[in-house]
Amino acid sequence: MNVGYFCTYIPEEAIQACSAVPVFLTPDSLTITQATPYLPTPFCSFAKILLNTLLAEKSQDLDFLIFGGGCDAGKKLYDIFISLQPKIPCHYFHIPLINNEASLKFYHHSLYVLVNELLSFQGISQHKFNENLAIALNKSYTVKETQTEAFLAGKLSGDSLLQGKKCLHNNLPIENPQKASILLLASHLFVQDIIQLLEEKEFQVYDGSAMGMRRCIFPDIEYTPEHHALDTLAQWYLVNKVPCPGYNPQKRLEILQIFINRIGLRGIVYFYPKFCDQSLYDLSFLKKHIKIPILPLEHDISYSSLGQWETRIDAFREILSNQ
Repeated sequence: MNVGYFCTYIPEEAIQACSAVPVFLTPDSLTITQATPYLPTPFCSFAKILLNTLLAEKSQDLDFLIFGGGCDAGKKLYDIFISLQPKIPCHYFHIPLINNEASLKFYHHSLYVLVNELLSFQGISQHKFNENLAIALNKSYTVKETQTEAFLAGKLSGDSLLQGKKCLHNNLPIENPQKASILLLASHLFVQDIIQLLEEKEFQVYDGSAMGMRRCIFPDIEYTPEHHALDTLAQWYLVNKVPCPGYNPQKRLEILQIFINRIGLRGIVYFYPKFCDQSLYDLSFLKKHIKIPILPLEHDISYSSLGQWETRIDAFREILSNQ
């Protein structure tokens, strides 16, 4: 069974433990023709493209869909899709919108509800799920810890996280001291394109996108096999994962500051989708608290602003060179 999801707060280990294949949704079509009648014009670019992809019969290889997220766009997508495509089983994964003592308990309950629905759909026992999850956690912990250590050491630049390259020390990219090290903060769209453009402009790019850092990097991650597996999974994804824009901004700031200091980052390129309120808030918050230069670049449903971006990126490169 193939289970599609797009929110980085949804644990792929839980899906794997239900004997299913997690499919992280990365829309490749940039048309929004089929989605346009159902969404307002000022709406998240990624949400438009994702909905269009799902409605254009490209969801036929998926047996189950998990919607979720910390913004209204995810809930709206869920409501629209289940009304138009009732044949595909769907689940909305509730994520706490605030960070307090009850947040972890709330997230744990959401995870419990999701797992039980998947187990019922698959016809798998709780005992088998527990066995599968223990295996998945052991494997995932090693990968996440290794990736995080390599990232913090400045050894995972470029598209390393996107390509899922193994973090073996003899295969790690070598940092080029002649290039300005920057962190790319981005969502799901055009990540590979913007990384390529920035590298062509002689930047050493570290991927902080939803496709890269927010899926792969888990600072201070711990794993004790004796602990309840769902408790461990909830801790990983709500507490240890790099927070997304809109959730726990103070911790997000602290982690980004660690990256800046440990890697020696000289600037941030903030590449965000048009009409994304959470990104705009996050950008404003980071500008107030982070001391290194930040270059905001806004995109819509296409990669058409290349000429304008190049001019601004060249100017940004000059600023960093003169520091």
